[in-house]
Amino acid sequence: MNSQNFFHWIDHPLVQHKLNLMRRKDVSTNSFRTLLNELSMLMTYEVTRDMEVSTGMLMSLSLSGAVKPCQ
Repeated sequence: MNSQNFFHWIDHPLVQHKLNLMRRKDVSTNSFRTLLNELSMLMTYEVTRDMEVSTGMLMSLSLSGAVKPCQ
């Protein structure tokens, strides 16, 4: 395996901004948690941006237990 599988460099400006806000000494616990939540969503987007997408049929169980295709 190459190192690309283990490390993903994220240099998006919004990610950098959120990190800078989190590093402030005067940030409250609530603000830190909110920023962390926002940062995790941005990071998820960045990491999965190059993932291949495929189409197909998805089957789901209904409340009655019957298997049916999802729309």
